[in-house]
Amino acid sequence: MFRQRLVNNFDVTPFVAVIEPGELRIDANETAGVFVVPLETILTEGLREDGVEYRGTVVQSLVLDYEGRRIWGLTARILHSFLLAWRAGDLPARVRALLSQPPTDNL
Repeated sequence: MFRQRLVNNFDVTPFVAVIEPGELRIDANETAGVFVVPLETILTEGLREDGVEYRGTVVQSLVLDYEGRRIWGLTARILHSFLLAWRAGDLPARVRALLSQPPTDNL
């Protein structure tokens, strides 16, 4: 599992979910925004190294550009870890199994 303690002392534990198409609701007190990148895009376009301007300095980071948005930094490293796990394990089969099940309303 990918875990990282950040400089600001946040402990980030990512998770992956299969979601139905539609509007995503967020807690605006905790999250500024949300968008979806299709799994196929992540798998086929992958991540690349590029410079990102942050607070007046250019830093090197893994990046994924999608529909005018740039994923970089910790989020890109999380995606990289996901890609490694996807390619090395049983994740593709598990996702296909989830997608073949009828939708449920567990909310």
